[in-house]
Amino acid sequence: MDFKTIEGATAIFKRVSCIGSENCIFVAFKDTKKDTSVGGMLGGAVGAFAGGMVRGMNESEKLKEAAGASAWLVNQTEKGFGIVPLKANGVQLTIKPEKMTPQVDKFVFIPNENFSEISVKNFALLNKKIQSIKLVFKDGVKLNWAARIVEKEFPYQEANFTVFMNKYKK
Repeated sequence: MDFKTIEGATAIFKRVSCIGSENCIFVAFKDTKKDTSVGGMLGGAVGAFAGGMVRGMNESEKLKEAAGASAWLVNQTEKGFGIVPLKANGVQLTIKPEKMTPQVDKFVFIPNENFSEISVKNFALLNKKIQSIKLVFKDGVKLNWAARIVEKEFPYQEANFTVFMNKYKK
């Protein structure tokens, strides 16, 4: 499945019925500077699906697998975050989204109302090319992601992530 073009990425989100009137599609990866253990991520993600949003074991397993990924294809719509985990092809010492495959069958959606805070800031003092993304659920659990403003393999990254970054930059 091709997600290198905006058309390909959009087709992936159409396939899982995650296209809104506003779509901000970008690639994010686990922020290794923060404590983003699968347990912590899963706690927040499961909390986000409280109130009957997780329907049976199948949804819980998809959520667990999505939370455990190292990188994600994200579509932030006006209703929330659609997340497609990206599976690494072969051994990678650093995360290279261009060497990953979307796992559409593990897609999850987290509605906006499940977040108490969404923020973006510079990953490091001297590195403005990578941004830290913090998603805080209403139960206090956090997801910590990072994203490059420019991903040379994904021409849509810069325009879409810049929109997202400007919306939530602290």
